[in-house]
Amino acid sequence: MASHSVFIPILAKGDDDAQQQPGSLSPSFPLFELPLEIRLLIYRYLVPNIFADDETFRKPFRDDGGPCCPALLRANKQIYREAIGEFYGQEYFGLWIKPSGWAFARSSGMPIKNPFPTAIRLVEKLALTIYLGNYSDNFNYQAILADYFTNAQHGALRRLRLTLLVSIEFFELFRHKPARLRKQIEAELRPLRSGRGLSEVSLTKIDSCHPITVWGHEKTFEASMTEFLGVIQTFFDELRIEMISSDGTDSETVALEDEPPHIQANILDTVLES
Repeated sequence: MASHSVFIPILAKGDDDAQQQPGSLSPSFPLFELPLEIRLLIYRYLVPNIFADDETFRKPFRDDGGPCCPALLRANKQIYREAIGEFYGQEYFGLWIKPSGWAFARSSGMPIKNPFPTAIRLVEKLALTIYLGNYSDNFNYQAILADYFTNAQHGALRRLRLTLLVSIEFFELFRHKPARLRKQIEAELRPLRSGRGLSEVSLTKIDSCHPITVWGHEKTFEASMTEFLGVIQTFFDELRIEMISSDGTDSETVALEDEPPHIQANILDTVLES
């Protein structure tokens, strides 16, 4: 079999002449002559290895502060096949859905009507944040979420972490109205029911969209907030069982082999953070 080389330019440190001349690059590096295990280590050095928990993506995707190299996946078909799982499978990728639009992997403020990029279907671990409150036709995100989770059944997605953002208006609208709140939550998060066969589904946080100082502090506030969170928690517990089952009909938690599902602890004792 013929040997294949991949061009990886390397400049010697202190070699000013080489750095000043764009054409004076080193010969191609024989990447495919290395064992697969070594190639995978090289790929892992170039892929995201931390979760960027900021929708504006100010933080780097690597713990060493270095840039990732998505262009690696376009080098040739063999590298794509070998590196695709490393690039989208090592760490959680964040997807944020808010009235201003959605944000994913360096794309922020995208209109809700715009479809997600195809790369999201390659993600194995997704951290999904949803701003609750579907108040207008311009914020109907259920369609694109339903499409994503329907296809995710046969895709790469294995782990889901869900964060829900709650505004004062949303809380007051459904305060002391558990039946209406349950109906609203079911309507907004219905697309997630399309996901099946995941190994981990967790509700990591219910957070406020406003500083906690502007929330009410009357005597009934704590009790009504506990009721509010309890409705959401109960719905999520049912949703989680469906999403980690293979067909949505199992009454017990179904885990993938050697990969037990994560059971999220009750969040009623978690205060809303600013």
